[in-house]
Amino acid sequence: MPEPVRADEAYERGAVTNYSRDENASRVQAADQLLRRIEAEQMLRRRLPAPVATTPAPDGLPAWMAPADVITHQDTPALWRNELEGRREFMAQEVNRLGSQLAAEPPAWAEALGPITSDTQKQQQWRDLAVEVKTFRDTYRIPETETTVLPAQFMEKGTGAELAARVTAMHKYSAQTAKEPLSADDAKLMAEAAEVQATVAVEPTPAERVVDVLREERSQDVTLTPEQERDEHVAATARKVRENLEARRGAPEPEHAPEAVNEALKDIASRREEERSTGEAAGEEAKKSWQERLAAAQQKQPAATNDFAEKLAQIRKAQEDQVAEEAKLKAARRVPTTGPEQGRRGPSL
Repeated sequence: MPEPVRADEAYERGAVTNYSRDENASRVQAADQLLRRIEAEQMLRRRLPAPVATTPAPDGLPAWMAPADVITHQDTPALWRNELEGRREFMAQEVNRLGSQLAAEPPAWAEALGPITSDTQKQQQWRDLAVEVKTFRDTYRIPETETTVLPAQFMEKGTGAELAARVTAMHKYSAQTAKEPLSADDAKLMAEAAEVQATVAVEPTPAERVVDVLREERSQDVTLTPEQERDEHVAATARKVRENLEARRGAPEPEHAPEAVNEALKDIASRREEERSTGEAAGEEAKKSWQERLAAAQQKQPAATNDFAEKLAQIRKAQEDQVAEEAKLKAARRVPTTGPEQGRRGPSL
């Protein structure tokens, strides 16, 4: 019988002298341990629920800014989902407004994105990317004096590296495209449109309606700065858009505003009327007091005139006495003397 066969047979019968089998014992133990771990992992995965795939939200907000895993989860309560939808809608409007503002007035770090093209799709991509970069810079408190779009320490990994790659791709497209860039006037118009859209989307409160009416009245009488003129223009446009929307929906016109608005406007009008009447009364009293003071001054005028005449006579008399004294002194100096004549070089005989 060959030696290997005999050694195997002896090992199967319980012998411990099979050195070839003993050399592989550590490997067998390691394989058994791996097998036990694999079986345990498979059992754990069978007991865990199936993973839920995260679907992107329809508003298009970035996942790192506004995660959509909760709002799209099937176990999220309806009330909480409605609340999240309202907040995400407001965030989407702010993203649109901020992106249009950055396109109209690009900061120094926006040069890395390249100029905005006239392509509508690329314009939206430029605005969205600019908003993400702005949010990232504000999150990590990168100062506006830093003209680099992202500092080097933020471009190594994570969201910073992803944003840096997208900025590079956007700059390459802007540099290589044959389409004309967006003009500054068009960018300003788009920014104003986004501002109006964000303003109209928010339902004004009664206090805001009152402020809007007062602002409209003030703009007619006061000289405004360019920034204030822009704000007034946006407010007027938003007011017109609201009126058109309310007219289409059959809602009451602004003059049929809620009672709180009407009461506030009436209160303001009554206060102005009261201030006007109070001012007129104060003016009448001031006029009367002035007339009384004038009459009293006229009554005291003769006595004051006499006192002034006496003082004037005393001054004139003092001046005349002084002139007479000076004349006497001059006459005394002109009297001839008996001694030698005094000259500039001494006495002379």
